[in-house]
Amino acid sequence: MSVHERSRLIRWRMGWLPGKPQACRNCNQINTLTTQQHAIICFQINENIDMNIHSFLNMIPKHPPRSAAQKFYWTTRWTVLQQFLFNLEAICLPPDEPINPASYTDQSPFVAWINGSSRLTTPLVLT
Repeated sequence: MSVHERSRLIRWRMGWLPGKPQACRNCNQINTLTTQQHAIICFQINENIDMNIHSFLNMIPKHPPRSAAQKFYWTTRWTVLQQFLFNLEAICLPPDEPINPASYTDQSPFVAWINGSSRLTTPLVLT
């Protein structure tokens, strides 16, 4: 998992992302603020990952899945989740402080780990 992915996930779980409620620049509806509940509805994240986002995060595997179906499931859902968090962070930053596009990549270390192409296939042992 990249530093940016981890940062966004931790800030989401701690309630720090989307941050101080402000007018939503995604849907531009009057009187809608960027709260976690509004972001979930506005970006339709629960529908896109087929479950509640918090339940999804609780299910992250500790070991790479073996079946092709599970690898596909985690790869597609993880990509959707990271796009959601990236877009959410982008609309929550002040307009004069744009987000660095390089902080989002579809070449996630987590996806590489899921697919078994990570360089570290066993835990790092320090001697």
